Amino acid sequence: MLRRGAHDTQYPSYSSGSRRDWRVAPGNRRRRRGGLGLLGRRAAVAGALLLFVSATVFFYARLGGDAGDGASPSSAPLPAEEGSRRPTEAFCRRPRPPVVCAHGGDSTNHPPNTMEAFRAALAGGAGCAEVDVAASKDGVLFVLHARELSSLLSRHESGGNAWGLA
Repeated sequence: MLRRGAHDTQYPSYSSGSRRDWRVAPGNRRRRRGGLGLLGRRAAVAGALLLFVSATVFFYARLGGDAGDGASPSSAPLPAEEGSRRPTEAFCRRPRPPVVCAHGGDSTNHPPNTMEAFRAALAGGAGCAEVDVAASKDGVLFVLHARELSSLLSRHESGGNAWGLA
């Protein structure tokens, strides 16, 4: 049973045999911190770091390594096309980037990603033209925004061919 005396109203005292008699002075209250502690935190950080490094190495070896067929895009020289050139030094030193960059050129009257579309976009006031370059299985580079040729042909078959292609 709980007994309260006149001199000790702050701390409960229990009768003997029912519970262990205990008292904690207000200055001696220790807070027990839950969690891992310093050694546990270090182990958790080391485990997370090991997981990150191993995932990075795995994905680099799986996706970013050499293809093994000898025709990696980084080792093959890029063919120069008519009308293509590197950006000039004046273009690269502009204080501000161009406001309009034509992605695939102006495809209003020309097929996208063709020299005609790029020239039309630049003549129309675009500050630059962005091209999509892909490599075929045999390593030949080509410019094509659509990854499937069927998306280009479907425009022709539906009668919506604005480019006048036969």
